Amino acid sequence: PFAPLSYSWTVSGNPADYDFITASTIDYPQIRFKTFRCYDITVTVNGTCNPANSKTIQLCFKQSPQITNSTLSQIICSNGTTTAIDINSDMMGATYSWQAVYSGVTPASPPSGSGSPIPAQTFAVTGNAAGSINYTLQAAYNGCSGPSKQYVVTVTPAVSAKIEYETPLCNTVVSKP
Repeated sequence: PFAPLSYSWTVSGNPADYDFITASTIDYPQIRFKTFRCYDITVTVNGTCNPANSKTIQLCFKQSPQITNSTLSQIICSNGTTTAIDINSDMMGATYSWQAVYSGVTPASPPSGSGSPIPAQTFAVTGNAAGSINYTLQAAYNGCSGPSKQYVVTVTPAVSAKIEYETPLCNTVVSKP
């Protein structure tokens, strides 16, 4: 069977953009790419038959956007209105989508949407305990989606004061000491 005598791997572009972790003269070298862009990678195989044979592939690395919101929660009172939720990322031109899971609040919609901001909305709790809206935020750019982040809105029930008394108050004269 055919057995190559040597290998030679080359990468297009600035050598500062990549490193060969292993030798570029082995059959399957490891290469670390440092810059998001397309690279032409060529392998030349030499054998006992001339001429050498070369093949080139192109690998393209695209950056995924990261959600950069520093605040990922808010608390409102029942029948209160949220602040619109601006979604931000580290890449200009990213697009945004979100999904919501509603628990113990009304209205329980919409289930999902796209764009930023998520509009302000009024929510009420459906019982005596706090409710929540858990948003899963996603950013995408140039066909790549970044990791999702969670944003939680907590809706607290209204506090009610209740005074109970059993003895009726009658006309009484209160004297000063």
